[in-house]
Amino acid sequence: EKIRRAFNQSTFPFLRIEDRPKLSLSIGVSEYPSLSSDAETIMRSCDEALHQVIRNSGNRVAAWQAEAHFRPDFRTRNAE
Repeated sequence: EKIRRAFNQSTFPFLRIEDRPKLSLSIGVSEYPSLSSDAETIMRSCDEALHQVIRNSGNRVAAWQAEAHFRPDFRTRNAE
């Protein structure tokens, strides 16, 4: 969210003033190992989170929510 806000508050001198409001940033986020089990799964989950943002008008950050049946391969000591 900090990255998205910084982007939205930035000025881009190479853009015409009338084009600046058209810029936005949409981000899909996932996490290993708590939300995905391998590189393929993390890419797919980030992509799904991004599509969720786009379906909801964009200019947001969405974190992937793992399916209820998903269990991480391992847990850190802090998670026990």
